[in-house]
Amino acid sequence: MRNLENYKNNRFKSLIFSLILFLIITTGLVTVAEAETTAQFDFSDIYNADTVYGNDKSGAFDSWAALITGTVAENNGNPRDDGLPDDGVFPSTSTHPRIELAKFHTDDGFNAWQSSGTGSVTANVTNGQYKTVHLIASAGGAGTNNPAKFEVVLHYSDDTTDRSQEFTVPDWYGDISDPGYALKDNMDRWSNGGNLYENSDDPAIWGFAMQADSTKTLESITIDVTANEAGSFNFFGGAATTQETDVIEKPRISSFELTNPSDKNLAVNFDSDKQLSVISVSITGAESATFTGTNFTEADNGDGTYTYEATYNSNSDGDYTATLEIAEDAEGNDGASGEQDSVNIDTTPPQITGFKVSNPSGQNLLLNFTSNEDLAAISVSISGAESATFTGAYFTETDNADGTYTYETIYNGNSDGDYTATLETAEDAEGNDGASGEEDIVNIDTTPPVINAVEFPVNSNTGDIVGIGFNVNDNIGITSTDFNISTNNTAELTENGNWYNYTLNVPVDSVDDIVFNATFSDGADNFNASSDKTISVSDNIDPVIQDIVYEENVNTGDVVAIGFNVNDNIGITSTDFNISTNETAELTNDGNWYNYTLNVPVDSVNDIDFNATFSDAAGNFNSTDDISVNVSDNIDPVIQDIVYEENVNTGDIVGIGFNVNDNIGIASTDFNISTNETAELTEDGNWYNYTLNVPLD
Repeated sequence: MRNLENYKNNRFKSLIFSLILFLIITTGLVTVAEAETTAQFDFSDIYNADTVYGNDKSGAFDSWAALITGTVAENNGNPRDDGLPDDGVFPSTSTHPRIELAKFHTDDGFNAWQSSGTGSVTANVTNGQYKTVHLIASAGGAGTNNPAKFEVVLHYSDDTTDRSQEFTVPDWYGDISDPGYALKDNMDRWSNGGNLYENSDDPAIWGFAMQADSTKTLESITIDVTANEAGSFNFFGGAATTQETDVIEKPRISSFELTNPSDKNLAVNFDSDKQLSVISVSITGAESATFTGTNFTEADNGDGTYTYEATYNSNSDGDYTATLEIAEDAEGNDGASGEQDSVNIDTTPPQITGFKVSNPSGQNLLLNFTSNEDLAAISVSISGAESATFTGAYFTETDNADGTYTYETIYNGNSDGDYTATLETAEDAEGNDGASGEEDIVNIDTTPPVINAVEFPVNSNTGDIVGIGFNVNDNIGITSTDFNISTNNTAELTENGNWYNYTLNVPVDSVDDIVFNATFSDGADNFNASSDKTISVSDNIDPVIQDIVYEENVNTGDVVAIGFNVNDNIGITSTDFNISTNETAELTNDGNWYNYTLNVPVDSVNDIDFNATFSDAAGNFNSTDDISVNVSDNIDPVIQDIVYEENVNTGDIVGIGFNVNDNIGIASTDFNISTNETAELTEDGNWYNYTLNVPLD
């Protein structure tokens, strides 16, 4: 009689599992479930026995009795559950998938392969890739202490096979243990001896689960009966599925780890809650290898767990990945589920480039360098004006995304002076040190240049050549100057020791003030600028009268030109022209010529005198001497009219008159008349008159 408590426990476990599964799904803990695939095995070609009393009212499980169908149980006043399902279908559970055996409640036909001894049969199955194979069998005939035993061989398309452990098939009235399970138990039976229904509540058929290699395609299955104390071994069929089962107690693997204990050595270790018979670990990456059980040492931890460890002496740096391919116990249950770990073997020191110390601002130091590896330990020493040590915690790391890393830190110094930075340590995660005494020096200088003196003439004259000089000191030396002067946009200073000089050619043509300044910078970007300096420019050069053009002799009424050709370094700003004929006369300017148009008076032959004075903006001037123009008259007097009496009588007194014009006036007359040798004309304006006393005689 089977243990009823085991049956109840199994039912309770199934109920709890179903409840947990329901809660997981309804609370959203599982959002996507991969569809499970189940293939039913068709073993009808090897069936040779009818083991179930059904509609045909016959059947022989062993020599004594037969299993019954649900309809037979119901027809005999019992629940249908006391018999096998009429259609041979068993719904899926957490233990097994849906299993479809032969139809049991039929008029005729076989529904099992029955063997009274040992031997094997092979049947083709639906090709596919599966995780678990379930096979259904039971035994009877010799009592509960006389089981049958069988093994299963799985045949794959690549001509490889997997052989199961030896399964023990209990008597149909017996008890089952993992990895077996009761597919259907607590049934009634039909007694062939008494030809009657037995309400026994005990017979069972058993399911047996084994792992399949889900990476391979299953093609056929061999059932090999290895022992048969029962006398009647009955095989009913089965199914293959992609779902796992809770009756296969696979080894539980934990702490799977790949390490690099030293140099280029690899160590693989992991724990198992069962002792293992077959181990396979693949190594890929920089090199390839496979560890099998013979490579591993086993340590019994005394708590039901075992630790397995293997070492491998590689020859290459690089990434290595270890994958647990097989971890089988003595029953062939494989606990490997692709456990994987990776490690990088690195015995090559990092390559350090660009080690540099600089002074970004103030008295701060900026340290940076580049490594071709991620660094785990850094040490940089500072010596010189101050001393300090920087370790990795002080550095910021930048992944340059090209396989290199840049490290940078800032040190806030308090002193000017020389600083030396030395790379003491640059270790990667494996402890390889790439530091080789890389060193760089920087001088910190926060003191600006000192302008000790500025020498220049405060006053200068146009056309002078004078010197401008700056006396400047700096503790690290002047590196650049910026000189600005109003007379030359491209002017530069020349260095002579601490003096920075410029030769100024004072413009001849300007008395504008000359303004200049200079800025002096050192290599640390410190600078000092002078204030604007001013040179006052004067002009002491008189205008130069190059030429005077005029007519020395003119006639009355002539129009002639007077011209002065005058130069001045800063230009003529005013003229003063004096001429005896015009008190308001002014010169007109045409370039360097200053001109006047002289209209010689018609009515005068007086000499015309003139002079001119030319002045510039600085008050310098030059004057001509008085110059005279000799005026002549070449116009004869004009006798406009002569008035007289053509006919007179003796003794008449008559007038004779001459109307005469002259541009400069009549200066003398010469009058001749026959009656008076001393006669003279009298002037009355333009008239020149004579009173004639006609002689009486």
